[in-house]
Amino acid sequence: MRNISISILSILFFCQDVPAFEQKIIVVQSCSLRPYEEAINGFESAVGQKTQRLIISELQGEVVEEKINKINPDLILSVGTKALSRIKHINTIPIVYLMILNPCSIVSCSKKNITGVSMNISQEWQLRVIEGIFPAIQQIGILYDDEKTGSFVKRALKASQTSRIKIIAENINTSKEVTPAMIKMKEKIDFFWMFPDVTVFTPETIEFLFLFSMENQIPVLTFSTNYLDWGALISIVIDAFDMGRQAGEIAEQIFSGTDVESIKSMDAKGKKIYINKKIAEKMGFSIDENFIEKFKQNFGQTIKLL
Repeated sequence: MRNISISILSILFFCQDVPAFEQKIIVVQSCSLRPYEEAINGFESAVGQKTQRLIISELQGEVVEEKINKINPDLILSVGTKALSRIKHINTIPIVYLMILNPCSIVSCSKKNITGVSMNISQEWQLRVIEGIFPAIQQIGILYDDEKTGSFVKRALKASQTSRIKIIAENINTSKEVTPAMIKMKEKIDFFWMFPDVTVFTPETIEFLFLFSMENQIPVLTFSTNYLDWGALISIVIDAFDMGRQAGEIAEQIFSGTDVESIKSMDAKGKKIYINKKIAEKMGFSIDENFIEKFKQNFGQTIKLL
């Protein structure tokens, strides 16, 4: 009887849910912003545990590296451009980055211990969305600084080779060139694609862009919902929580023994699309709502008509 009791106790003990071994993860983030917090929440949901935080904007000159060395983490989650810039020289700890548009401009894309998820949304995918929602569009204009967003524009141009939409892109070097370049482009385009390029878009040129848009009935695709209030027709943005989950899946691969070097960095998969219906009506643009419904069903992406 005693042996039977022991066996039963053993079965009960080993069949209980035993918590998985937790890895030591530290988050180094540039500052406290809502999108950053959403991304970190998504990461934690994927790895199934909470993380320790180091917020650079709150450290008041303290040495980030010393704090990281004391904690001795198994992995660093880097959130934001400033964070990756501060820790990119670390070679002995796996680093997964988040909330950065162009990580290769900060750290070598071939660095062995660093990988992650870029904020970039595939230009090929965005072009297909525009092609489907707005069937009347034929020519899209882009202004860009090759040093800032040239790689993204090249992807858009490549995608246009198999699209019915033609892209007219002009490289500029200073914001002073924006106004004459847009005026020159006016008769050639029926849509404008706004890239997150700090050379092209300053407070002054943004104001001109949306005046130009309304006066010439040329709608704007943008990367931020903030510009919908200015008069943009459509905004395609990342889903920060989903992006965090992507990073969490990368971390799980690393913890399971996959070499960081073999894990390629990737674009954000989760996107949200917002369409300014009032602007569409003002500009006389029809929206293919059948395409929108099919798109939601097939891809599960958020599309909202505002």
